[in-house]
Amino acid sequence: MGDELRTNVAPRLEINVQGTGAIARIDVLRDSEVVETIKPGKAEFRGTWTEPRPQAGVHYYYVRVEQQDGQLAWASPLWIDYAK
Repeated sequence: MGDELRTNVAPRLEINVQGTGAIARIDVLRDSEVVETIKPGKAEFRGTWTEPRPQAGVHYYYVRVEQQDGQLAWASPLWIDYAK
């Protein structure tokens, strides 16, 4: 699962989450470190996240979701090869 891509622009993720309850937080992770946290507070979120500090080389990104009831979900990773 997941995908690989190469780009010369800052990595951008289109995030679409539909929970079964209110979403407490959506974490965007780069190489397993949280780089952004979004707190929608409702069951659906649609938005775009662009890497504010792109780093050259291959990095993997994924999104982790936690609902207010503690249920978790996460997306398959994207391996992005960023070349300035």
